[in-house]
Amino acid sequence: MNQNDKRNLKMRKVAEDIIKMPVNKRMIKTLKEKFYNIMRENGIKEGEWSKNGNGRCVANYEWTMCKTLFLNQIRGALEMSLLFDAPKDLDAYGERPTVEKEIDDA
Repeated sequence: MNQNDKRNLKMRKVAEDIIKMPVNKRMIKTLKEKFYNIMRENGIKEGEWSKNGNGRCVANYEWTMCKTLFLNQIRGALEMSLLFDAPKDLDAYGERPTVEKEIDDA
């Protein structure tokens, strides 16, 4: 069994661990409150009441665009942090190879 096969066997456990990972609900609440305040400040609502009064349509394009931008902003910030702030011990498998440059005899 090669190294890649060993890594693939671990992926099920890794996925389970990630799914079980707790998410800070207070942080999510704070982010949502900031988003909702921006929506209030700009008069943007999630939807419109149905004409017959039986409910509402939540497909308001302004809300959908703002929500998508909000989620992309959070995802982008997290991805950049994961990309540039990863611990050095997680850089790569094995030891970094040393490369010797040849010196030209010019």
